[in-house]
Amino acid sequence: MRVYLDTNIILAIVKGERYRGLDVRQVFSKLKKCVGEGNVTLITSTWLLDEIKNTFPQKLVKVQRFLRELGVHLVPYTKEDRYRASKLDEANPTDALHAVLAVRYRADLLLTNDVKHFVLAPIGTFLSSHGVKVADVTQIYAFCD
Repeated sequence: MRVYLDTNIILAIVKGERYRGLDVRQVFSKLKKCVGEGNVTLITSTWLLDEIKNTFPQKLVKVQRFLRELGVHLVPYTKEDRYRASKLDEANPTDALHAVLAVRYRADLLLTNDVKHFVLAPIGTFLSSHGVKVADVTQIYAFCD
């Protein structure tokens, strides 16, 4: 299974946040095990690093180290991807870009803590038409066992 990681997931881990009462780091211990067993391939884009650099520059080195430790495949984005995202959802181009990239890199699942942004039209329609499911960290066990 190919899992595309949204920026907020990585930030939650790096910051040590909780989500719906769940320690997000525990979930990623499970994901790391699944990656090690070959059941899951984690991907995210260089767009995530750009978002971190622009909003939380002090976290950039920690995020890069974490992505390496977790074995996340970091994939590039292009001007064409940004254009497609802006056409997909002018009101929410950053989430639309993650959706475009999840589809481009053939993700089976987009993991985010902002599920509502990714299930409503037009982004939700786009993802589902390409077979990409959306889940938050509380649902990862269903996909990782």
